[in-house]
Amino acid sequence: MSDRKAFLANLSPAERAEFKRLGFAAVFVEAYHERVRRTWHDNKGVWPTRIRTTTDDPLKRVQAGDYEDGVHGRGLVFCYWVAGPELARRVADRSTAILAEHADRIRHAWHDAVPEGVDQLVQWAAMAEGVELWTETEVRAAVQAAHARRMGKVVGETRP
Repeated sequence: MSDRKAFLANLSPAERAEFKRLGFAAVFVEAYHERVRRTWHDNKGVWPTRIRTTTDDPLKRVQAGDYEDGVHGRGLVFCYWVAGPELARRVADRSTAILAEHADRIRHAWHDAVPEGVDQLVQWAAMAEGVELWTETEVRAAVQAAHARRMGKVVGETRP
């Protein structure tokens, strides 16, 4: 699970505005930190995992849910960015459909799945939908490059 700072908190106010203008959306996996018992005699338990989307910082969404639960901690397992909320929804819907075929549904959007394995599932769903996935580093570079272009700077030019 991730102990990182919120993605948007690491951007300057001008870069945050550029991020919003570019319209990126996140597809991310949220999961409990450990297996959770269903009943008192349940020795195996389940590992609640779900796939979500947002145009805001995914860590904020996960932390809000973590505060609501209170007993079991939740975390952000991984996050990919796409070029808009419609594409994020398509990838998340396809990923959730595949997950539902192979994992037990626990409650609402939660499924019993090992969180790290869902990463490959999301990548496959994006490839099947023809959607390009971006990492946080790639999004940050794109935002900074777009901001620099907007400000009239040349990016990547080195001077002797």
